Amino acid sequence: MHSSETKLDESDFTRFNDELEENASPYSTDSEELEEAVVCSQSTPISLSRLAYRRLTVLLSTLTPRRRRIAQCMALALNHAYAAKQVAKIVSESLLELTTPIARKVARLYVVSDILYNSAAPVPHAWQYRDAFYPYLGPIFTHFRQVLHSLPGRIKAHAFHRQISNVLEVWDQWLVYPPMLLQQLRDKLQ
Repeated sequence: MHSSETKLDESDFTRFNDELEENASPYSTDSEELEEAVVCSQSTPISLSRLAYRRLTVLLSTLTPRRRRIAQCMALALNHAYAAKQVAKIVSESLLELTTPIARKVARLYVVSDILYNSAAPVPHAWQYRDAFYPYLGPIFTHFRQVLHSLPGRIKAHAFHRQISNVLEVWDQWLVYPPMLLQQLRDKLQ
C-alpha cells in the first residue's frame, strides 16, 4: 500500500528542490533560471513559468514508481502551488493518456496522492490542490475502469485495481475527500 504518512517540512522542500535543480539542469539554461527568478520575485504568478512547466512535464513523462522520483514531482508541484489549477490539469491530463504504461499511470496517481496529502503543509497555496484536482477525479477513475477492462489477463487487472483501491483507502483515512465522493470513485472502477 502506498502512503506518504510523513509531512514534509521546509528542509525537505529545500532538499527536494535542490535535487530537482540538479536533475533538471539538462533541460534548462541559465537565462531561463534567471527569467523564472525575476518573474517569481516581481509578483505572485498564477501560471507556471516555461521552465517549471517543462520540468513538470519531463518529470511526469519519465516518472517511475520509485519513491524518490514521486517525491521530486510532488515537491515541484508544492513549490509551485500558486499555479495549483494548472499543475492539477497537467498531472490529470497525463493520467488520461491512453498510451502510458500501467506502472507510470500508478506512479502519477501516487504523485496526486502525495500532493493531496501534503496540501496541508505550511506552503503558501498548497491547500488549493484539493479543489484543483476535484474536477478531474471522475474522468481519471472512469479512464482507470477502461484501462482495467482492456488489460490482458486477470492478474494484471487485479494488481492494477488493488493499487488504485489502496490509494482510495489511504485518501479515506486521510479525509482528503468526503466518503461519498470516494465511494463514487470506487464505483467507477467496477
